[in-house]
Amino acid sequence: MKPEDIILPSPLAKDDVKSIILGACFFASGGGGPLQMALNMLDRMPEEAFSDKSLTPINADELEDDKMAFVVCDMGSPDQAIKYGKGYSAPVNAFKALKGYLEKKGEKVSYLMPIEMGAVNTLLPYYIASKWKAETGEEIRVINGDPSSRSVPTIGLTLLHTKGNRIPICPAVVASDGEEEFESQLFEDPNIDPDTLQYAAGKFVAGWDKVGGLACYPARGSDLKNEEGKNQLIRGSMGLAWKTGQMIRNGEPLENLQKFLQEMEPPIKIYMLIEDAMNVPPEEILDIGKYLLQNQQTEESLYVYYENENLLVWRPAKDERLMGDLRAMGPDIISFLTSRDKTPITGGGVVPKGTPVSNADTLLNYRYTVIGMNAHNNIRNPPMVINFVKTIEETIRQIDKKAINITEYYPIEELNP
Repeated sequence: MKPEDIILPSPLAKDDVKSIILGACFFASGGGGPLQMALNMLDRMPEEAFSDKSLTPINADELEDDKMAFVVCDMGSPDQAIKYGKGYSAPVNAFKALKGYLEKKGEKVSYLMPIEMGAVNTLLPYYIASKWKAETGEEIRVINGDPSSRSVPTIGLTLLHTKGNRIPICPAVVASDGEEEFESQLFEDPNIDPDTLQYAAGKFVAGWDKVGGLACYPARGSDLKNEEGKNQLIRGSMGLAWKTGQMIRNGEPLENLQKFLQEMEPPIKIYMLIEDAMNVPPEEILDIGKYLLQNQQTEESLYVYYENENLLVWRPAKDERLMGDLRAMGPDIISFLTSRDKTPITGGGVVPKGTPVSNADTLLNYRYTVIGMNAHNNIRNPPMVINFVKTIEETIRQIDKKAINITEYYPIEELNP
């Protein structure tokens, strides 16, 4: 079965959207925003939204060729959102500003898509669509797909930029928080590359208490259909997230989830990297660092290196004179699951065993299971892999005096035969 063949309920009920949040977090590789923030956003969505088909995703093949879509994502510090209740209006403001700009140019904006898989950034298009419909009566549909199949450390590490006919990231808008008044900055030059935009937008966000929203990658429906040489979207990822999240909420064992995922086309395999291991204080520089997971019973240890998102898993040798070995690396997926019932998460929530959590949700001295999964075949294209390896090299260099020499990509199935 292909993910786009999964039939989603129409309309999506609130519980269905919650399942999408949990499923997206499962595939997120630690990023994509805090789970508790996503659940808070879900509670802020208008109740009438859940009886409206506009919340049911639309497949890429159904997009109207001349109508526009774009990406909206959060920027800045998840801690600000969780601790101070910020960040809920910034992405809506970015959407309004870019939509207004494009429609003054004669374009019709009808669709939104997530930039990645993740609790918050996958929910954002639904959240914005519900707010916009309540405010204006106008319908915005969410596309059943995403350009990353996991969360990504930079906005350029997506199929929108790295494969086939590249879609310019600009025009783009970064906007501040604010329910009634907000600040925004437009970037019009279509030749701006994603790294430059992320740096420039980040400067504005830093001045807005580290909270902002970004709208970018405007594209017509015809640009997003999977024609020869394009493939800018992983199709059906909303349906896959929904079904996965539904199984997690029903308390299905990991073995059942594995069976379901291996029946997908292409198949997804789960690799158990460490089970029920204590999260020991990590080394950290800003949003870059490494976790140390230790299972005292088996005497296993794992390091998980991250730049917001999990990028590499390294198993140290028990003998310090030996090097240890690589267990997983991006673009393959590295995710945390709670391994005990009633595990607290950042923001005050408590979740059951087997719940996927983002890095922003994990707490020290609690136990987690770390799993790996193979990235989608389309994500393993040479430009994407090269950029992931580059990011991993830079991350390791910043935080680890004992250099791990990673110069090429090793698929997770080769590292865990």
